[in-house]
Amino acid sequence: MAHGQRTARTTVAKITRQNGTRPLRQRRRMPRTTGNRHSLGIAPNLLRRDFRADAHNLIWLADNSYVPTDEGWRYFAAVKDMATKASARPSDRCRASASASPGPDPTA
Repeated sequence: MAHGQRTARTTVAKITRQNGTRPLRQRRRMPRTTGNRHSLGIAPNLLRRDFRADAHNLIWLADNSYVPTDEGWRYFAAVKDMATKASARPSDRCRASASASPGPDPTA
């Protein structure tokens, strides 16, 4: 193919695959984690940003995210008891089931 010649993207992809070449840098796409195309309302803010807890198991803080790694995107989730500031650890059963089935690819 000559420089400046118009070519279909699929043709370039096919030739690239056949030659075993890859681009120098691939763009990493951030997985979409939030869907807002629904009619559900926003959950009420019960704490009103007051995260102080006087006893165990009253207030739990949770967050999840995707983290880019050399092996692709990995799902990260954390849960914390606000009274002790201790992070909850998954049980052995949760870890075993998570390693047995990796789940859907977030970039697909």
